[in-house]
Amino acid sequence: ALAGYAVLFLWVKAVKPGLLRARPYTIAEVSRLSRTVHAIELVPARGKVFSYMAGQFAFVRFFSRNLPSEEHHFTLSSAPTRDCIIFTIKCSGDFTSRIGRLAVGDTAMIDGPYGLFSCQALPLQPADELIMIAGGIGITPMLSMLRYAADIGERWKITHVWSNRTQEDMFCNDELEQLGEKLPRLAFFPVLTRQPDYKGLQGRLDSALLGKMLAESSRSAYIFLCGPPDMMDAVRAALVSLGFEKRRILSERFSL
Repeated sequence: ALAGYAVLFLWVKAVKPGLLRARPYTIAEVSRLSRTVHAIELVPARGKVFSYMAGQFAFVRFFSRNLPSEEHHFTLSSAPTRDCIIFTIKCSGDFTSRIGRLAVGDTAMIDGPYGLFSCQALPLQPADELIMIAGGIGITPMLSMLRYAADIGERWKITHVWSNRTQEDMFCNDELEQLGEKLPRLAFFPVLTRQPDYKGLQGRLDSALLGKMLAESSRSAYIFLCGPPDMMDAVRAALVSLGFEKRRILSERFSL
């Protein structure tokens, strides 16, 4: 056990960091998508982007004069079919509130990928159906999967539900519209919870509202669920009450 611990310690503290430093990434673009969300696009300083599945996450450490050199984990919102890495990050803490200060040319070290929250991890067939339910920044793994599906010309039936407080909290609206044109079987339902003058769907994602949006959905569809913990717990319970299979409800919790 002691020998195993020693080997693991050396791997984590010496070998692995050296391997990661050997494949650095450079920030190619920093985009402000909304009042609280930024997209950070990175490209490999040499070689190709590492292989990953749509929806996975990675640990990243940025090297910039404007940001502490701390390791944090974020979803890879880019698609593995593309030659860049994109992290779509919400300003929600001491570190992420400064993410917009990153500059083109800053570098980063990426450790990943991790996780199995991915359509690529499932035995899907062209006739299968996916339901993606996101709350706020929880859309990031869905963005990755939608971008991937559009890039490869996938024919899945996809129902995408995205809940936000207000329209100002939404982002990538133009891209989502373009993805809808590339994915003819995609149905998109934006829902707002705190904008009374909104003309679209409003309210919490309870069984009544979900029942309307998913009335035509197969009860054996695979469901991807990501958002605030309380929201995910409520949605999961509502989905089960509507007859969806509990074992096919896949969720991602950022609790590290």
